[in-house]
Amino acid sequence: MVWWGSSAALVAIAGITIARGGRGRRLPEVTNPAARPWLALAAYGIAFAPLLPVGRVLFLYHYLTPLTFAVAFVLLWLDRQGWIRPGTVRDQRSAYFLVLALAAASFLAVSPLTYGFSAGDYDEWLAAFVRSWR
Repeated sequence: MVWWGSSAALVAIAGITIARGGRGRRLPEVTNPAARPWLALAAYGIAFAPLLPVGRVLFLYHYLTPLTFAVAFVLLWLDRQGWIRPGTVRDQRSAYFLVLALAAASFLAVSPLTYGFSAGDYDEWLAAFVRSWR
């Protein structure tokens, strides 16, 4: 879920930037200019580009580095836009906690498959669902 979420956010951020910049609209106001998400985006491209021709991939061996840079890019972009508020955890918006709850729920949803424990018919359904992606 982290990989899909960071990839979807990366595409959404690129789409928002292109749509707002291409139509002459103002881009979102920068509230934290110290955050430099474009460095993480460049690192993502550099780390991911050599893996494009690889036919048989292993997640940790091939995609862990691009995943790390994708997550860093999304977090730096959100910080730059002011989505993450300065201060303690109590000062954050409810959307901040919603994203954390979704990450925890998605982790729990795939944990029978990840850790190999039985969860009744759910783990069998999950394994069949993942096999259907091929």
